[in-house]
Amino acid sequence: MASVDNEKKLKWLYAFNITPYCSMASKELTNTAGPVTECPYGAEECNSQFFYDMSSSSGQQKRSMNENESYKSKKKQNVNVSQESCWFCLTNPEVQKQLLLSIGDHSYITLAKGGLVQDHLLIIPMEHVPASISLSDSAEKEIEKYKNALVSYFHDQEHDVIFFERNFVSPHLQIQIVPIPKSRTSGIMEIITEFAASQGLKFTELSKFSVLKQVAPPKKSYFYIEVVVNKKYSGKLLHVIEGNFPLQFGRMMLASKSILNVPDRVDWKECKMSPDEELQAAEHFRLSFKRYDFTRN
Repeated sequence: MASVDNEKKLKWLYAFNITPYCSMASKELTNTAGPVTECPYGAEECNSQFFYDMSSSSGQQKRSMNENESYKSKKKQNVNVSQESCWFCLTNPEVQKQLLLSIGDHSYITLAKGGLVQDHLLIIPMEHVPASISLSDSAEKEIEKYKNALVSYFHDQEHDVIFFERNFVSPHLQIQIVPIPKSRTSGIMEIITEFAASQGLKFTELSKFSVLKQVAPPKKSYFYIEVVVNKKYSGKLLHVIEGNFPLQFGRMMLASKSILNVPDRVDWKECKMSPDEELQAAEHFRLSFKRYDFTRN
């Protein structure tokens, strides 16, 4: 067998030794393997895992399976995602309804599958849009009502709240809600910015009264964080994504030692519940949240 790319054009062989993603440990999955950037074209399909707070793989798209990497497509994609095939649209017959917690006129709340903590939630609009800056006024107002209700609920549970949104490699908006014990939110803005810096990311601190639609650059990907402490906005942070970005940044940040200190829960697969446990968790939250849920009034 000749050497690779030999001058005589003789037959050669190049072999790879690849460890399957499902066989890798969580720590290996959070190591960055190399520089990757977002595909400049539209995604072919929505996430193939309903309510998972991560991006999935696709047969025609080669994605990085490293949870600390962004994704790069090898092929041009111009296919729009239909509502019937999107796992975040309620018109999809495959929706796992046991995870639903509250349904409004323009949005709904669900448990995150493989949540970082017990009450890790998602607010998802009925509208099939990729980012909150694309929401209609009616959807935006209702989502704000949900956020206020959740802040009040978690405050009474002795928790503050972090909301975050990743407008990057995501065809349907998901606003993540993670409650943080009040004992762990002292200096949290500085902790977040320091963690971001350790990942090579720079966030801009926005005015507490700022509106994302007015400050986010048009046609740009971004990662947005809102920190609510004692029912008041402690800060808003925006990172405009220009190139590389770790898809699981939000989860890595909150799982870090300085915030929740649960590094073993960065990988959602390590946090999955059984279907029966999901049913019980959803029912428990629905009952606890009932008096805060404006859709029941």
